[in-house]
Amino acid sequence: MSPDRDISRRKIGLQAPVIGKFMRRSALSRCARKAAAGDTSAIFELCDALDSGDREAASLAREALSDLPATGQEVCCSVVISRENWPLADLCREKGYTPRDSQSRLLFYLLSGQYSAFGSSDDADGLLSRAYREAPWSRRVRIIRALVTWGRPELLACGADNTGRAGREVPGATWDLIARRLVAQGDYETCSQLLFSAPLSAAYTITCALKDAGYLPPDGDPGFWRRLYAAVPEGFRYPEPADDTCAILPGGAAQYSRAVIDPTGRFLAAGCYDGTIEIRKIPSGDLVCTHLTGAGSILAAAWSADGRWVGFGGSRGMLCVVELPGGRLAGKYDSGGFAVTGLSFTPDSRCVVCGKSNGGVILVRLSDGRRVQFSGHHSTAVTGIVITGSGVIFSGHEDGTVWSWSDRERQGSRLEPDHPGPVLFLSLVPEGVLVTGSAQGPLMFRDTGSGRPVRTAGCPEMIATAFAASGGWVAAGNGDGTVTFYAVPDGREICSYQVHRSGVSALCASPDGSWCAAGCGSGIVHVLPVPGPGTPIFFTGRTGGIRHLSAAETGTVCSSGWNGTLEVRRSNDGTLLHCTEGHSSTVTSISAAAGSGLLAVSGSGSVIHLWDLPAREYRGMVETYTPGITALVLLSSGTAAAVAGSDGSLLLIRLLDGTPIRSFRGHTGSISALASDPSSARLAAGGWDAVVYLHPVEHDNPPVLLCGHASPVTSVSFSPQGNLLASTSQDRTARIWDVTAGTSGAVLKGHRQVVSASAFSPDGTILATGSWDHTIRLWSVPDGGTMAVLKGHRDRISRLVFAGSGLLASGDDSGLLGLWTIPDGDLIRLHETRAGRVTGLLSVRDDRELLSAHDQGLCIFRDLPWTRIPAECTPDDYARVRGYLADSADADSALLQPWQWIEALLAGGLRKAVALCPDPPLAGGYEIELAGD
Repeated sequence: MSPDRDISRRKIGLQAPVIGKFMRRSALSRCARKAAAGDTSAIFELCDALDSGDREAASLAREALSDLPATGQEVCCSVVISRENWPLADLCREKGYTPRDSQSRLLFYLLSGQYSAFGSSDDADGLLSRAYREAPWSRRVRIIRALVTWGRPELLACGADNTGRAGREVPGATWDLIARRLVAQGDYETCSQLLFSAPLSAAYTITCALKDAGYLPPDGDPGFWRRLYAAVPEGFRYPEPADDTCAILPGGAAQYSRAVIDPTGRFLAAGCYDGTIEIRKIPSGDLVCTHLTGAGSILAAAWSADGRWVGFGGSRGMLCVVELPGGRLAGKYDSGGFAVTGLSFTPDSRCVVCGKSNGGVILVRLSDGRRVQFSGHHSTAVTGIVITGSGVIFSGHEDGTVWSWSDRERQGSRLEPDHPGPVLFLSLVPEGVLVTGSAQGPLMFRDTGSGRPVRTAGCPEMIATAFAASGGWVAAGNGDGTVTFYAVPDGREICSYQVHRSGVSALCASPDGSWCAAGCGSGIVHVLPVPGPGTPIFFTGRTGGIRHLSAAETGTVCSSGWNGTLEVRRSNDGTLLHCTEGHSSTVTSISAAAGSGLLAVSGSGSVIHLWDLPAREYRGMVETYTPGITALVLLSSGTAAAVAGSDGSLLLIRLLDGTPIRSFRGHTGSISALASDPSSARLAAGGWDAVVYLHPVEHDNPPVLLCGHASPVTSVSFSPQGNLLASTSQDRTARIWDVTAGTSGAVLKGHRQVVSASAFSPDGTILATGSWDHTIRLWSVPDGGTMAVLKGHRDRISRLVFAGSGLLASGDDSGLLGLWTIPDGDLIRLHETRAGRVTGLLSVRDDRELLSAHDQGLCIFRDLPWTRIPAECTPDDYARVRGYLADSADADSALLQPWQWIEALLAGGLRKAVALCPDPPLAGGYEIELAGD
């Protein structure tokens, strides 16, 4: 380099600050001229320069902003309201700038520190309440900070109403400040009025303050307040049920769906959700045979009386028969395409009878495979089948009807009367009596000749029944955990037992009639001696809630649970003889269609497993023919689903048979993020090509491309209103997009690693994002201001979901579940699931339960803590609380006390919503009538 050139460069380097300063002064001078002419963008630039920290630029900007027309003054005031800029606020106050609109003017006074002007404004409380509700959360935080600085946080409580809405819009920490401020002022009357509109944490603070002051509000109901004060716990914690795990489903795993033990106790026959059937020896557990049948999920199984044959019925209408002891697959028979829901062998073991999901009945002769299709009125699905020695077939159905079928007539006849609920049970008594039971109504003892009932017995609501021919009794169990035994055929009560309070979920009788096994929703199996009284034994295994029980002559009992595990134990002492857990499979994603009550679960392959969400019953599986499902979304109708594959494919398929409706093209890599808007009109998809695609569902128009991320997209989420979309990426950012315009809004920066999950709050005002940095961030929508950083997880955040307006649930790669209050972001508690990485989260059953899916193949339903504001609650909520209180009766006081306080609080909050009986004490229980029309 020549010396002259080096000297030239040094001169330029020395002159650079001077040149830069000149350019800035010149640019600000141009902005000043434009601002004087009313250019809004120029005014915004000057406002930014005033708060830039550059003294010279701030001085020039201040000079230009000090002499603006009225429109420019309005712009300056709007900047003070929209974002924090204290130099601008001081300038506006000095120059007397104020907005023309009364609500904006009031908010401007507050946020610029002009508290006396705010206090002297007309209707300040009402205008503040409306301005607060209309503001994004970032501005609400500034309003709260200003009121706290002024020492008047109680002004936020003026908007509280009986809906509890205002309680949700004000953070719990602020509510605590409001309560303490009112107590310090001695304003106990306002405190008592706000009690039912405040979040639970603040309601606890208010209750304690009123109790300590001995204050009884003048509402004519001192009994309620004394009861409430007596019930207040020593410290506040969000209450949760004593046993918060409601159910465990196998999800997408190929686990056991049905199992029966043969009458001699030598073999265990089991069928899986993927259509696999197995025969194992007992007690060794050695595998005799296994067959992949292609019959769909195994829904029914039965042994022949001689133990030679075992039959399995599948969801695809296939009947499979295996011959023992060798385990040969003796035959596969098509029953007509409808699922086989009931199965029984004839007493001579020569034929097998199938009941189908359309109500039809078919008989198959094992010698030659000939089938006999019985004709008659097709009812709902068959729930049970029994066959007499003379060949008469009786079938029970979901609609409560009982039908008889004859091989000679082949015409079905309906037995009167019908049961009021689904038929759970049919059994034949040697004296020519047919016993039928239903989920509603007592047991009916019918004459097998005429079909008419000769007597009834039992409770009106039953969950499970069992019959022992040799013992001459029938057992019925209910949801309260009571098992009652009735003599057959006279129907008299023999004895009863009280088992676990989780309720009886399954019953089976020993072949000799000396005992009955009762399974419970908690996973406990009770062995009850018959006739009583006697000393039952009980044991708990690894099956979870019991679905089915089967017994053998050797004194063994087989239990199968909701988690797909099978156990075989001795009935006399509960000794475990064999346990098998099926074939585990990961769950990659879950999706629910609220309108249809359907839950879809995808595993590591190309199959979607469908469950009835309210009943938690398996409905079958759909083959998608994709190389591997990476993301899944059910459309709101529940009839179609969008499925993303590992090859970058995105298909819209029919759930009935998996056939494609439409293929969405354009993606150049694997899709890892998929979501549909609330109306199911658009699909958003993103993946390795770092682009978010907006696909129209109803037509083949090209997608709208949302470009901006620099790395693969990890999640997409629509706002509840469907107008905004959030996306997260490996570039450590999240973005909020305007779906209607197809443009990018706020870019959210703050996470230190990959942003992996996102979720909008139900009102669309908060966005939660989770990251590999183990934190969750809450952002104000749509401006993108940071609200809170949530810490507590010890691994990468994998999933987020809002459970109602006041609760956020999170899951991480270690399987840990977190529950957080919203908008404060306080950690309620963490749950260890021990089921592997959380791959899906859903809020179900009206935000009462959390469904989590895990890569070990399990879907876990868990009761959520009680976070509802009293003003939001209904009589149904009150009934739920009383149920939780009853379930916690045997728990320690730390768990019981919060429920007692919540029960008393809700009883008081519901007083205005009910019509009371004549002259009762207002706080005396809840024996009331709801107000009619």
